[in-house]
Amino acid sequence: MKTRFKIAFSIAIMAMFAALTILPAGCAPQVLTTETAAPETAAETEAVASETAAETEVPAMTEESWLESLKDKWKGKEISVLTTAFCSAADIDEEFMALTGAKVNLITTAYAEFDAKFKATLAAKSAEGMDVYLADDKYTGLEGANGWYVPLQDMIFESDKADIIPANLAMYTYKDNGDLVAIPYLAMSYLLFYNDAMLKAGGYDTPPKTWEELKTVSMDLQKQGIAKYGMSMHLKTDPIVPETWAVIVVAMGGKWYNDDGTPAFNSEAGLKAMNYIIDGMYKDKWINPSSTDYLREDAIQPFIKGEDAFHLTWQFMWPMVKDEANSKVVKDAKFAVVPSESGATASSWISGGGFVVNPYSNNIDVAKDYVKFFCAKKFALTHFEKRGYLPMWKSMYEDPKAAEIEPDIKILMDALAFSTLRPSTTWYGEALDIQVKEIPRAFTKEITPEQALKNAEDAILQRIEENWE
Repeated sequence: MKTRFKIAFSIAIMAMFAALTILPAGCAPQVLTTETAAPETAAETEAVASETAAETEVPAMTEESWLESLKDKWKGKEISVLTTAFCSAADIDEEFMALTGAKVNLITTAYAEFDAKFKATLAAKSAEGMDVYLADDKYTGLEGANGWYVPLQDMIFESDKADIIPANLAMYTYKDNGDLVAIPYLAMSYLLFYNDAMLKAGGYDTPPKTWEELKTVSMDLQKQGIAKYGMSMHLKTDPIVPETWAVIVVAMGGKWYNDDGTPAFNSEAGLKAMNYIIDGMYKDKWINPSSTDYLREDAIQPFIKGEDAFHLTWQFMWPMVKDEANSKVVKDAKFAVVPSESGATASSWISGGGFVVNPYSNNIDVAKDYVKFFCAKKFALTHFEKRGYLPMWKSMYEDPKAAEIEPDIKILMDALAFSTLRPSTTWYGEALDIQVKEIPRAFTKEITPEQALKNAEDAILQRIEENWE
């Protein structure tokens, strides 16, 4: 297993995102100058130059030497970090505090409430409760346009630049000026979780690879009395809802947005994906109807209780499946690349996690060191093992420990390789908010799917015309 993925992932990701890669500018080594007597010959000139360079060149900083420099550096200082429970790591925070002497106040909020909190704070040019805040790549354009960040490209060690998966930096690079708005510490895509024991009991050796196959297998497992429902997903009003549906749009060969940022979802593929979900809940009844009732942590419950055979969600939910204290499917659950149809160029998109430094903070230097520490290569496999964060470092996938942590890591790499990036427009986040208001109304049958698609498209186009051009 260890040799199966050493090369494939790096090649696939770099090929897909080479055009999007914007690496931070390098830092030239510092060379001090001293006055010497003018050399009289070319040989003397070369000798003096060689001697001067050897005596004065400062060794390049490495992660190890930088970590050593942090000892008691920020004793008595205090910062606040705004994030969500899923994107926090108390053990890493404790190490930072023990090493630097700083105090970290961790403030977690529900993802559904996070957007309003960070936008209000930054609009007020405040740092209250957030010297550092969680970076969602859907807001890179907005943060860049409004100056809601401290450039962090100088936080990447020169020796590490070539080791970063290009897409991870592309997600957080503001394209108008090349600034790195946030330092990423993970990448992820959507996955199809499945109960392998249920599939085998029903006579299936592998998970479905197409949407029609997913429906057929699900209904058969129900008919055999093996599963209560075939699949659950998260469809309650929340920013994740439009993206869950849009994963199916993309995986059925459609487009979510055009290259210029205008909506492309009000299409045959968009309607097909919407009807796939609606018919699955109300007509064929193989999609769990509770999917419209609960937020993401609760929407996965039918799957981890062993009731449903499949669950469609972001990769970061996987640790909940493997939590022995709360999951009944720890030994039976597996994951697969999201199903797709012929002609699809992706079945998800890459999203990430990182941190932004609030430009209005009174402790910017402390905050920058915290972000750099949290996202350090040293902790990448710790994040992967404890929190399911897929590392941004290519070398991590060559480390045998990665395969020990997750034997099916190649599937995760395959999922990323068959993904694309979210739109990077300034208005993507607000366009998503508009979809949040309209798309779920079709899933609860408040309005028709055609009306939901038209409402969302019209509202986004109007906002583009009024505010975003």
